[in-house]
Amino acid sequence: MSRAAFPLLSSLLILSCSASDDATSGTDPARDDTVAADDTSAPPATLSLTPSPVYFGATVGGTPKVLSVLAVNVGTVSAEVGALTVVGSPDFHVLGVYDTTAEACAGLSEEQVRPLPFTATPGDTFCIDVEYRPFGGNDDVGLLQVNPPLEATQPLSEPIATVALQGYEIGPEIELNPVELRFGPLDVGDQQELTFTIESHGDAELVIAAVQKGESIFEIFDAISIVPEVPADSVVAPSSATGLTVTVRFNPTKNYPVTYGTIGFLEVLSNDADEPIAYVKVSAQTQSAKLQVTPMGQDSSTALIDFGIVAEATTGSTRTVTFANVGSGALEVTGLAIENNEENEFTIDEVVEDPMVLQPNTYRLVNLRYKNTGGAEGEVETAKLVFASTDIDSAALTSVDLRATRTKTALCAIKLEPVKVNFGTIGYGLEKTMTLNVTNIGSAPCSPFSVSVGDRPDTNEPGTSPGHCVIPPNDESTIFVVTDEPPQIKDSMQPGQTLPLKVKFAPTSNLWSSVSLDGLTEFKGIVHVTMLDYANPDVVNGTDFTLVSEPPGKVGEEVSCNLEATSGVANMAAIPGEVEFAKTTIGCFSKTTEITVYNSGAAPLDLCGIEFDGCGPEFKLKNVPPIPPCLNGAGGIKLTEATPITFGVVYVPQDTSKDGCAIIIKSGDSGTTSLTIPLDGEGTYDTTQTDEYTQLSGQQVDVLFIVDNSGSMSEEQASLGSNISSFVGQAAQWQTDYHIGVVSTDVDETNTEAGWLQHDGGNQSRFFTSTTGTSGFASTVKALGMSGSGTEQGLEAARMALSFPNTAQPSDPPKSCNTDADCIKPRVCVPSVLNAGVKVCAGWNWEFLRSDAVLELVFVSDEEDGSLGNLSFYVDFFNSIKGFANTGLVHAHSIVGPAGGCSSGSGDASDGERYRYVSTSTGGKIRSICDSNWADILKDIGNIAFGLKVQFFLSRPPSPETIVVKVAGNTCTAGWEYQEDTYAILFDASGPCMAQQNETIEISYDVLCYSE
Repeated sequence: MSRAAFPLLSSLLILSCSASDDATSGTDPARDDTVAADDTSAPPATLSLTPSPVYFGATVGGTPKVLSVLAVNVGTVSAEVGALTVVGSPDFHVLGVYDTTAEACAGLSEEQVRPLPFTATPGDTFCIDVEYRPFGGNDDVGLLQVNPPLEATQPLSEPIATVALQGYEIGPEIELNPVELRFGPLDVGDQQELTFTIESHGDAELVIAAVQKGESIFEIFDAISIVPEVPADSVVAPSSATGLTVTVRFNPTKNYPVTYGTIGFLEVLSNDADEPIAYVKVSAQTQSAKLQVTPMGQDSSTALIDFGIVAEATTGSTRTVTFANVGSGALEVTGLAIENNEENEFTIDEVVEDPMVLQPNTYRLVNLRYKNTGGAEGEVETAKLVFASTDIDSAALTSVDLRATRTKTALCAIKLEPVKVNFGTIGYGLEKTMTLNVTNIGSAPCSPFSVSVGDRPDTNEPGTSPGHCVIPPNDESTIFVVTDEPPQIKDSMQPGQTLPLKVKFAPTSNLWSSVSLDGLTEFKGIVHVTMLDYANPDVVNGTDFTLVSEPPGKVGEEVSCNLEATSGVANMAAIPGEVEFAKTTIGCFSKTTEITVYNSGAAPLDLCGIEFDGCGPEFKLKNVPPIPPCLNGAGGIKLTEATPITFGVVYVPQDTSKDGCAIIIKSGDSGTTSLTIPLDGEGTYDTTQTDEYTQLSGQQVDVLFIVDNSGSMSEEQASLGSNISSFVGQAAQWQTDYHIGVVSTDVDETNTEAGWLQHDGGNQSRFFTSTTGTSGFASTVKALGMSGSGTEQGLEAARMALSFPNTAQPSDPPKSCNTDADCIKPRVCVPSVLNAGVKVCAGWNWEFLRSDAVLELVFVSDEEDGSLGNLSFYVDFFNSIKGFANTGLVHAHSIVGPAGGCSSGSGDASDGERYRYVSTSTGGKIRSICDSNWADILKDIGNIAFGLKVQFFLSRPPSPETIVVKVAGNTCTAGWEYQEDTYAILFDASGPCMAQQNETIEISYDVLCYSE
């Protein structure tokens, strides 16, 4: 097999050129790659690296191939050599540096190893061994960088020398389709057969050594068989259209306990060197009942109902217990009674049928009561609610513990559950919200008063006991935040009532200041809740209430921390980062939301698990790839930059309450954080829906120009600035409410303002609005200059501009400021564009991006994009800003080089293939940067960006044939269409039903009920 070209090579080789974008003349890259360090104070050190490029050629997947690079200092001064790094494909690795006295390299040996850093004097010769171990197929391109030593107080320096690395994988490449088999639920005696196909996507024969069942702890896996068995050494031809089909049978001979997840794996052993064992995940169920009792105890094997502190001479304290059938067969609950109830103070407060029959996905509430008939103060009374069920699981509950505490006088008493909240490990710049429940366990009403939050990032802080925090006077934490403190309403919290406190962990303020970016940092914090008890006045202090707090204590006292979390630099990213399901009808499934997990680092990661955290049966995972257990550094599945993983999640509400939990994506790398994806949903019995909208005079549109500021862009910047009127003229025609901002493509690590909205340095604001106009746009573009990085990263610049911390909102309440020193990093002191004269601590791009606005991106560059992320990541990121169902709200336009590049009077332009791909994927416009008519270019983009709103997104999935559309009170039978993929109504802009300014739009429909 031959490879004629490596398309990424040009974008990598640009790193070996000077920042001006001008390649050095007279250099033959086929002979060597000689690069001089840029130092104006001394003659440059010059290293020659040969061969160039380093071509590994065809390499069998999973097997290492080592080549040597000969380095010679051909300059007249010494070169200080520090770290050796590889950017690009993670399949290349530097093995080491060693001495050589010849003009060739003999291979790495312990005797000749040269430790780093070192000084290479003029004429010095040494060798660098590079290993190529291909994984995942396809061509690979990398760049070997010889770097100077890193100085902690200095910005990163340019590499002394670079050389391109090339290789491609050969051999069989196994592909299984599907990767999950889901059987049942079946009745005993029935059978079901499903198939999967083994394909070879490589360029060699795939030899199947065996297809076998793996080990499993689930008895139901015994009912799974492969029929017929696959003969050993079966061969699958490369790129076969049919592959090898394997039939798997599920034949239950008895009922098995319900299992929600994977019951085992099928293993496919082959000669694919980088994936010798491939896995198919198996799940199966019989028609079995599954009992779920709430509230639960500390684990799934117990349940406890605490009636709290109950006073005499009251009607007692009431609680409910829920019996739910979360299985697939009918459930019977029998013999419901209370035992060990010597005083007969615990009672079932209603008549309960016996048997209690629950069909699948139904539940029954049973009311219980405890009445204090008299006894010693503080005495704890216990009993047990007992029952039997047809759940055949030996671990199924058969009882619920009951508990109550006696008191003479009614009082307010509160309890926090859980006692300690562990947020797990969250990446810097990300956040996670968890719920802390506050319950009135007393017999008198409580009045919410205050919630204070503090934190302890330094676990070795002197003067404080390990694991303890000091109760703060108010909100002193910068990383833990309570987002919905209860209102201060007298006696609003009745006995037995629970209020949820949403606590957010956002590890961002310490990123640039007090913690290391290497490894993980532990954080501890305290949430302190105070209530007022008006049933018991404080005679000592002369108030008509008593203060009640949890944990008990006063400001300044030490108590056990009840918040803990860990943070570090995340090398994984998920899109979307959170899932908020539309309101879903009880008994129905939501539409499946797909989540894609990316490796955002340079090296491959082992993904070791995708699982729920705190979720009930309301949430279900779908199409999760088989993930072998991670043990002793092995197992899991490889997550590389080129191979993201996609799975689904659905919501099945059991009642009308709001549900929330999270998905945890676990990494096998101890230095990499796991990902947390919050989930939220709400159930309803409503099967019809009416959505109402008002047509604005012109829709809100946010426009971000991402402009190349490298040395070859002078004429193009001038053309953009002088023709902006053609663009905003379309906005004026439709009275569009626009924001227009500009960022540069320079996001090198030395640029401390990467992704920041730019201005001309005068009194001009950070972005332009339909109120301020765009009179300063040309000067803003000109102020970008032409001294930016020679590695133009437009896609990454756009991502940074639209991401935290650049989009960080002000704190609540906003903190005013005069300089950045008044703010806590990463926030900076930002002058408001929308409220003149106001300065607050926020992200620099705060106010620009609006949640209800259309987002238009315009990339302007004469070079290819050099961003490190793969294209699908950037497309998914841009679409995720407005939600994947709302793809019509995001367009990326490109004014770049066409295929093959172009030339004009302004200079040459390289092929902007990556930009064009993103534009095509988002429905944007593509125009050549060599086109001299910039007025038409910008007018063309303005036509798609501005105008009356024609697309209206529905709040729930509709049954299409039931949709009724009314505009200004009149029913529309034509002039609109339903877009099923986005849940949207699209109006014909010139049709009879197109809503005009201030007209109302009413869309009614029956809600679609999805099944699993």
